[in-house]
Amino acid sequence: MRPIDHVLAAAKGIALKGQKPNVALIKGRVGANVPMPVIVQGIREFNAMSEEEWRGIEDSQPQAISKDKSAGVSLEDLSKQVNAMQDYISQLESRISQLETQASKGE
Repeated sequence: MRPIDHVLAAAKGIALKGQKPNVALIKGRVGANVPMPVIVQGIREFNAMSEEEWRGIEDSQPQAISKDKSAGVSLEDLSKQVNAMQDYISQLESRISQLETQASKGE
């Protein structure tokens, strides 16, 4: 699916929810992989369509969960990052507890 098709599908999804498609809403759906000029072009094309035409637009899979090479990050990589962040948060929570204990002893 071409980037413009992803933009049109995102615009359709937004319109079906009763909202007017705009750059921010579409960018949130298609991610950073689609250049801004393509998003603007897609909005213009979508706005020029009748409701009957845009209802016929094919729905696209969300890019964030696809294994699209342009996304650059696999689900496995994201899972590893989440696990590493959870470990780091645990370490920080432990340090905070230690510092709070030291602070209460010093009072």
